[in-house]
Amino acid sequence: MRYKVTTLKENGDDFTTLGQQDYEASMVEFFFGELGSTWFGLVPPLHVLNYFLAHGSHGAADRKQHGIHYIYEWTPFQVTPEQYPEILEALRQLPLRPFAEIEPPADVRTVPEYEHWSFVRWMDRQHEEYQRHEPDA
Repeated sequence: MRYKVTTLKENGDDFTTLGQQDYEASMVEFFFGELGSTWFGLVPPLHVLNYFLAHGSHGAADRKQHGIHYIYEWTPFQVTPEQYPEILEALRQLPLRPFAEIEPPADVRTVPEYEHWSFVRWMDRQHEEYQRHEPDA
């Protein structure tokens, strides 16, 4: 798939465009590599993935460079129920299996509910990891 990345720098309340580049990668490389942090370490259900894909764009801030943002753009599309298992298998082949296949709780039905649940789950895991490595006071 082809996608475009626009790099922006915060300039007070505005943004300055620093550049724009076109790229090509497999869907798995792009959505689970380049945009992997979007998923908080989880493989999203098909309806959540398709909601994301249908938008055709996503913004992200650079965690290492304060004030740098990226806008990713692609032609909106949908994954079919027949293609989804192929995506899961490709993710299982990634080194270190960075994405967990966890079914969300039954009360998590909508995309915003899934986004909230996956973020809270990730934050809980970060806190647990911090607690394990924090020296005793």
